Amino acid sequence: METLLLSAPKDKDAASGLHKTFETIVANQVGPEYAIFGNVVGRIVVGMKVVVFDRARKKQAEGVVTGLTPTGRKTGHGVSRYNVLIRDLKEVRYKFPPRVNRCGVEVVAA
Repeated sequence: METLLLSAPKDKDAASGLHKTFETIVANQVGPEYAIFGNVVGRIVVGMKVVVFDRARKKQAEGVVTGLTPTGRKTGHGVSRYNVLIRDLKEVRYKFPPRVNRCGVEVVAA
């Protein structure tokens, strides 16, 4: 099964008002307002593992995707934004995660 990666870098926390801190994502169990390319959206399925991480602060949490909800908003380049709903998101020991795309999202083979 594949794994969804979501980057939550501290340096973007308040840049646009859309990004939330790693701690907020873990507390709320929602990856809010992620811009996700269409070819990636089709690979995200309920029940897949999700890893949320902050590379700079070496923080990582793992959980399970329970849904993907479009927000109705798009980036300036037309990429749709989604809230990633997560259950059982808990902080774990940091392991250097694979690279993500420029939107901070990627689906990788487990």
